[in-house]
Amino acid sequence: MKTPLFFAVTLLFFSLNSCSKKNSDDVTPNDKREGTISMQINGTTWSGECGAVDAKIGSQTNVSIVGYKDGKTAKGNDGIVITISGFTGTGNYSATSHEGSSISVVYNGITYSNDKKATVQPVVKITEGNLPTTPLGPGKVAGEFNASLRNPTEGFIEITNCKFQTTDIL
Repeated sequence: MKTPLFFAVTLLFFSLNSCSKKNSDDVTPNDKREGTISMQINGTTWSGECGAVDAKIGSQTNVSIVGYKDGKTAKGNDGIVITISGFTGTGNYSATSHEGSSISVVYNGITYSNDKKATVQPVVKITEGNLPTTPLGPGKVAGEFNASLRNPTEGFIEITNCKFQTTDIL
């Protein structure tokens, strides 16, 4: 059940962001939303745009930060999804602290994710965590992390200096 929900949320995010863009004459200051993500993957600079989706499930709030690589040079539609279950605002979140928390990256067309059996798990540090109080209302999520992510056949990639921030929260 979690996998279909995750993919539905991701598909919704990309569908909303792939619609025709407003030109600068159509954008009012309140319509301007932005999100950026940058990191080093095995020493190579990777940067892109990102947004976030928050959902209250029972008494728990879950947040997914979804990013994709800038430009048309991305191989295999590179992207990243950082999911935090049990989000409460600023603080440190282990990628395995709650069921459903994870980090997944598509890099050069290959998917890597945190290995839940590893002894050292990635920790996402949320430096700003103000979720909207109304649908599409103002908010901001910002943070950083370093991680070793694994693909069962391709091995590991090292992500360092990952920093993200977005005011585009659905």
